[in-house]
Amino acid sequence: MAQVEKFGSILVDPGCSNNCVFCKIKAYNDKKDLTRKEEKQLYLDTKYFIKNKYTKVDISGSEPLKYSKIIPYLRWMTPYFNRVTILDPGNRLADEEFCKKVINSGISTLVLPIYGDNPETHGKCVDNPKAFKKITAGFRNLKKNNKKVGVETTSMILKQNHKNIPKLVSFMQKMKFPLQKITIPHCHNDNKALNYDEFVANFENVKKALLSIKPEYSNIELDHIPPCIFSENEIKKTSFRFFNVYYTYNLSEENEQNEVVKEIVSDYRRQYKTKYCKDCYLFKKGICGGIYKGHYERNLEYEYHPISKSFYLENPERIIYRKVNPK
Repeated sequence: MAQVEKFGSILVDPGCSNNCVFCKIKAYNDKKDLTRKEEKQLYLDTKYFIKNKYTKVDISGSEPLKYSKIIPYLRWMTPYFNRVTILDPGNRLADEEFCKKVINSGISTLVLPIYGDNPETHGKCVDNPKAFKKITAGFRNLKKNNKKVGVETTSMILKQNHKNIPKLVSFMQKMKFPLQKITIPHCHNDNKALNYDEFVANFENVKKALLSIKPEYSNIELDHIPPCIFSENEIKKTSFRFFNVYYTYNLSEENEQNEVVKEIVSDYRRQYKTKYCKDCYLFKKGICGGIYKGHYERNLEYEYHPISKSFYLENPERIIYRKVNPK
């Protein structure tokens, strides 16, 4: 059974140039940089992980690379860790000189999202008409200048882009940055700012999008997308790997957001048993705990396909799952 990877989580929220349909935090759009209080917290959090001898940290938040002092900060902190990963929308990487500074800052990996193969589709998802031009310029700058930093690419299937996903996968192949991970939105009850029905695609459209991807594009990870939305014969025609080895936020004990984040994550990870689960080998063996709550509620009539023992034992490397709070 897959294990949860433990590492330090550092949040950097200097605002964001995008206004993604699955985020919509207005305060991010109004901000220009970290406040002095937030900057102090950033260094407290980092020193906590250094003191407690963490070897890996992930830096995420709104748009970490927008922080005006991000390069000096990275140069200071990266020598203390074996791996430093940044999750960022990638807008600032369009500036080639800044991109070079990020490459040489000491980080290990950049995780960059893209939601469409054209400005209109990507723009609808992030509510920023300039974002596609910037992220693709960033990819070109990385291709031209980068020999140090690992680059991981990811996307999310939404109502706004589900028809475009096959074209996006082909586009990223041509960009020489193959799409590595495709996921679906996390849904939790406490976020009253979001109307999930505006952007959460149903499983029928998720399946249709994924089955339209050319089978020769291999090694795509499907994150939090249940294998049982496909029949076993449909899975055999693809090369996907199914994951729910989820990101585990591990904020420093110096951070007052720690408990709030834990509650939010616990809520959207809650899984529900469907009537089909009783016949599923994954459920019986505790490999899967059911369907994530927000998607269970939006696919009540969906006809799932239980995974058989023989199929799983023949393909254990394709379903990397961990049970989470079944109901």
